[in-house]
Amino acid sequence: MEMPEVDPNRVGATGMSQGGGLTLACASLVPQIKKADYAK
Repeated sequence: MEMPEVDPNRVGATGMSQGGGLTLACASLVPQIKKADYAK
């Protein structure tokens, strides 16, 4: 989120399979993640 091309107010995360579970875990631990989703 500190990279110049990243807007820290618009950060999301996505994953599939086990990565979907890890996405939810990260979103619960990192308040800057505004949207979490899993790929179907």
